[in-house]
Amino acid sequence: MTPLFKVQLPTGYYITDIFDDCIDANIILPNNLVYVASFYTLKKVQSLMENDESPYFADPDMILTRDLKKSTIKKAIRTMVEEESIASLCSKIGTIQKIYRLSGYTSFKDVVDDLADVEEE
Repeated sequence: MTPLFKVQLPTGYYITDIFDDCIDANIILPNNLVYVASFYTLKKVQSLMENDESPYFADPDMILTRDLKKSTIKKAIRTMVEEESIASLCSKIGTIQKIYRLSGYTSFKDVVDDLADVEEE
């Protein structure tokens, strides 16, 4: 059975505090479209606000989660895909062929899923 989505973490998964951090994720769909999301915790947003002179904080593709466990990220993405809200919450950055041309990926089946072994809670 084809999965609903695959996830690539462009910078890897180096979260030191699952409650106070952020991470970018590429969300790849079976139709070969690639979206980007930036997952943040509330504590991270609060930290950024406290350490910045700006009166606001914004990130175009910000998705707030309770924590940044891999299982939480995967569950959030699954929910967005199932609710068909991915296109309104995340930016489309291109196709697999365009985004991953240097990696040699040409279709959904070629993409390695960084969260494939993660069980959702």
